Formats: sequence, structure tokens, C-alpha cells
Amino acid sequence: MQPENSSRSSSSSSSAGGTENGVQSMGSIPALGMSAATVKARKSTMASFNTFLEEQHQVDETWPSTMESLTEEQANDRTLYERFAFWLTYTSESARGDAYALGTIKSYVRSAAQIMWQKFKTPGSNLSMLEGPSNWMTKIVTNMERLVMQREFEAGNELSNEAPALHLRHIEAIGAALSGAGTQEAAFRKHVIMLSFLACGRCGEVASLAWPLVKWDHALGAPILMWRDYKNSKDKPVVLLCNNSNSDGDIFLAFADAAAQGQFNLGGPVSEGENKFLFF
Repeated sequence: MQPENSSRSSSSSSSAGGTENGVQSMGSIPALGMSAATVKARKSTMASFNTFLEEQHQVDETWPSTMESLTEEQANDRTLYERFAFWLTYTSESARGDAYALGTIKSYVRSAAQIMWQKFKTPGSNLSMLEGPSNWMTKIVTNMERLVMQREFEAGNELSNEAPALHLRHIEAIGAALSGAGTQEAAFRKHVIMLSFLACGRCGEVASLAWPLVKWDHALGAPILMWRDYKNSKDKPVVLLCNNSNSDGDIFLAFADAAAQGQFNLGGPVSEGENKFLFF
């Protein structure tokens, strides 16, 4: 398994430098967000904003139909973002044909202004005043939230869209089903699910676990691993505890199944400076 959050991945590394016209260039770290998710979100914002501008241009031809064509004066016009906010709240649709989630439209209107600020960095302009608790953009976003909530209240819709919580009995049932499958893929999935359950965290971080992070705690008489959270740049200790009541939910049996199926990155002791991720 290739770790999805490797510290040397192309989405998170700095520009390593190279040779341009025979001259060695220095490496650099861009000022913009570097993660693949950030780049994807930026592209989504630009696509949505351009769609909005096309429709606005049909109503008022004095406005351009693309972000690239906006002048600095137009980009600093608060009316532009107020109209965009209205369009996002009442008109826009996702690729599935339904309304965008509140968090998405709030992010789009903020991100659109930030993209234009990165293009026109003029001190004292409207775009330069996007930070702080009571700036003009915050007021737009607050009004968007109020209007969306009112609409959902009036429609009688449930506002929470969180997935139902998984409890230990669910994990045990999932473990039993995966054990019954008896395949390498099932053993891997069972192990990842149980690790994520014990860590109560982001399941994608399993890929960044490494053997040097697994320690034996003599006080507790149990192994502890450091659960890496790339989003918050933190790692937190997770104690691996056995399940005395049901073997289907036992992390150590899940470890054993995964090991028997050849899921672990073994290959001898860790060399100096080597990370050695838990999984292939």
C-alpha cells in the first residue's frame, strides 16, 4: 500500500529547484495552499465563479464573463460578491442537481474574493480587508448562513447531515463479516477499520503509520502508537487495547490476520533515517 500522506508526496513537497537556461534555481515553497484538496477546492471555486459571471454577463453586459477578465475595480466591487452569494444561495446547483451544502457556498464566496486579492494586491482596497470578525465578507457569509437556515426551517428539513455513529457492536459485526470472507483485502479492511475506531480519528491517517511510531508502554502493559494528523500537524498517542468480550472486535487478532495475509511492511529492522510505513 502506498501511503497517501507521504511527506515526500508531490502534493505536499516544496519546489525542489532545478536548472533553467543553464542556471541553477533555488527551491521554494508556494504561498498558496499546497495540498491536493486545496488545489481541487480552488478549481471548484473558479469553475463556479465563472459560471456565475457568465449568467451575470447575460443580465449586465458591462461585466465580463470570466474571472480572468475582471478589472481591479470590478474585483474590488462588493456588489460582485453579494450577487455571487445570492446566486450560490438560491440559483446554483451541484453536479448531482441539488443545492450545494452551506459549507460549500460559504467557502466559494470567500475563496473567490481571496483569489482576486492574490491577483490584485492593492493596500487599502476592499479585497485587502478580508480578515477579521466584522469585515464585509464575514457579513455576507453570515447573511448567507441565516438565509439558508431560514429556508431549511421553513421546508421542515433536518439540518444535521452527519453519518450515524459506529459503536463497538457495529465494529464487532463488521469484523466478523470480514473475518468470514477470509481474503487479504478483507483482513486489511478489518485492521484499518479497527485502528480507526480505536484512534477515533481520520481513517486516512492509517496510511502514515510507521513501525518506529509503535512503542510498548511498560506502565500500561500495552502497545501505543502515535496517530498522525496531517491536517492539524499533530500526532497523538493511541493505546491498543484487547477486546475481552468479543474476539471479532479485537485489534490484536486483526493485527494477526493482517500479518498472516502479508499486509505488513516487514523486511528486517528499520535502517537509520528510514520511515518504514506499517503497510505496503
